[in-house]
Amino acid sequence: RSNNQLNSVTYNSSISACLKGGEWEGALQLHCVMAQSNVQCNVITINAAIIACGKAGAWNEALELFRAMAKEEVELDKTTVSALIRVCETCDHWEKSLELFSSMTRRKIELD
Repeated sequence: RSNNQLNSVTYNSSISACLKGGEWEGALQLHCVMAQSNVQCNVITINAAIIACGKAGAWNEALELFRAMAKEEVELDKTTVSALIRVCETCDHWEKSLELFSSMTRRKIELD
């Protein structure tokens, strides 16, 4: 493994720990540090951070992470989309939830 992979694994584990501990702000901070350190994010990184934000009702931050995926060239998956839809639904932003659902069905991503 290269150092970059080890760093990605370490960051992903730390972000997942933040998720389990309900520390969504810590997950966001780690995501930012990861980007500043030029460590490549992957779908695991973003998904864990989105889910952490969602559990805290931080829907806007979750959407920002989703937008960051394109900038960081991270391929989204059904976990990403399902998590975002749940966040929007939980936070009473059903319009955004429908918009995301429509967008993903056009991309032919199967949802849970």
